[in-house]
Amino acid sequence: FPPFGCPTPQVYKALRPHLPGQPGAPAVHGPDAFLAALATGEPRAVAAALWNRLALPAEAEWPALRDVRARLAADPRVLGAMLSGSGSTTFAVVASAADG
Repeated sequence: FPPFGCPTPQVYKALRPHLPGQPGAPAVHGPDAFLAALATGEPRAVAAALWNRLALPAEAEWPALRDVRARLAADPRVLGAMLSGSGSTTFAVVASAADG
């Protein structure tokens, strides 16, 4: 939880459409892919399906958020990390509660 907030209106103002092929916006991600991964109960599938349309604009406005996500992702126990909502809270997916 970074020591700063990301005002939701400011993040939405920075939001741009994430078109297929645009860097950082994989075409296979979205709510349906995430729900399908969640239904499998497999942490690796859930981590691979993480996607937040607000992450790129928030990280563009507050570059320190990229560092937070990168530090989480660098932990060998972490399968995936993502910004929660418009930020600044960032979370990680791990294989089991023992890894958290």
